[in-house]
Amino acid sequence: MDDITKRIKNDLVNSGRVSAHHFLPQSRWISYWIKGEDIPTVIELFKMRYDSLRPKTNLVTGTV
Repeated sequence: MDDITKRIKNDLVNSGRVSAHHFLPQSRWISYWIKGEDIPTVIELFKMRYDSLRPKTNLVTGTV
């Protein structure tokens, strides 16, 4: 499975929103320590990952 793209990971880490993965910092994985008030940020991070995995083209119709 492909991880968050390196560019997105670097942007997030450089902005201070997330940390490089706590165990595999050279990977494209990230670490984000969830606190109760952080739920909107967590949802946004999951959506970014979902959007990166979702096919850009409809596989049935061939449209974008």
